[in-house]
Amino acid sequence: MRKIVVLAIALGLSASAGAQTVSLTNVLDTATDNGGVNVYAATYSVADNKFLSSSGGTAIRIYNGNTGAFESNLNMTGITISGLGIFALTSGTDGSIFAFADTTAILWQWANVSAAPVQAASTVPFSRSGHVVGTGNSTKVALTGEADSGPIYIYGTTDDITYTQAEVIPGAALPSKSSFAINPAIDKGWAVGDTASPITKATKSGPTWSADALFVPPAGSVSSAAEVFDSVNNVLFAFQTTTVYALHGDTGAQLGSATVTNGINSVPGYSGAIVSPTAGGGTLWLAGRGTTPSNAVLQKFTYTVTPASGVTDWSVY
Repeated sequence: MRKIVVLAIALGLSASAGAQTVSLTNVLDTATDNGGVNVYAATYSVADNKFLSSSGGTAIRIYNGNTGAFESNLNMTGITISGLGIFALTSGTDGSIFAFADTTAILWQWANVSAAPVQAASTVPFSRSGHVVGTGNSTKVALTGEADSGPIYIYGTTDDITYTQAEVIPGAALPSKSSFAINPAIDKGWAVGDTASPITKATKSGPTWSADALFVPPAGSVSSAAEVFDSVNNVLFAFQTTTVYALHGDTGAQLGSATVTNGINSVPGYSGAIVSPTAGGGTLWLAGRGTTPSNAVLQKFTYTVTPASGVTDWSVY
């Protein structure tokens, strides 16, 4: 299904000259049967142009990035599926894929959608959601979901094979359980503590993380089920059922929004968002549990960012 939606709202006011805006165009808006079982985690691989969805927590299904059509299953050789199964499915820009296996507490990595899995880390806290920043030996994997308003765990590597816990973003500064976003430098983060919680922001100065009271998002973004940050244009994208919000990364002001036909489940943690930005725009993908839990919702947007008048440095807006 192809649907075009464009709406731009500037800094919480009507669009006007001199104000920053984000215009979203919905390129793909579809919901497909997830093998007859519920979605527990989902993401998109930019490198392979594939959507990925955990099927009942026991398999990972691969969907075509252009059409949303089911293609095959990810190789699960060697992975012991028990407990609640697979969560925190996420992907890096180089094609690497990560997922958390419950009960065994193992973080698994695939080099791409055609690769076999390898164990990346063990004794990992229970995780519902994840993000990847960096590539190769500089890859960092951020995970959350251990507890209500809990911390975000950062795992790093020196060889892109073995990952160890490198940092913890404390829940007191950034309450996070199911939905969050981080910037590439890992000194800014946004998160939802749990269902019906607002998005909050924290920043890092030296070794210390602190809540940022200047970030005030719109009421409609409460309980956003997936988030991702565009560090090039300083835009936070937050998905809330049938609406995607474009928010100013520093103030939380609404810069734009778009409405879709096939909405995601309102419970955070079952969906994942990926962004590929350039100066003045980019592409945005969402994969997640639908309002019917056994449906995988697959979304793709292109977007343009119009900066405030006279602005040449996009990263500060």
